[in-house]
Amino acid sequence: MRSQFDSEKAQHQIKLKEMEIEVVSQQKDLQTQQELFQAKVDEINARKADIEIKEAEITTLRENHDKQMKIVQKKKKNSTPPTKSASKRWKLSPN
Repeated sequence: MRSQFDSEKAQHQIKLKEMEIEVVSQQKDLQTQQELFQAKVDEINARKADIEIKEAEITTLRENHDKQMKIVQKKKKNSTPPTKSASKRWKLSPN
């Protein structure tokens, strides 16, 4: 009876040890997967930040372009039209 108990105890201890080893292995795998996932999240966040910076630059460029176009339109509106002879000279000049 005592030897059977000791035998079962030893079997349970072996199973527990195997389970502990399996848990440790799974924890390492999980840790690796979490690190890979975090690396992907960090990469996405970096790309998102780059896109936001580029969007801000594009917005600024558009605003500046619109302002320049308004100035050009205003200058065109305020300028006097060229005379026919000045227009011909301008068209005929090689430059």
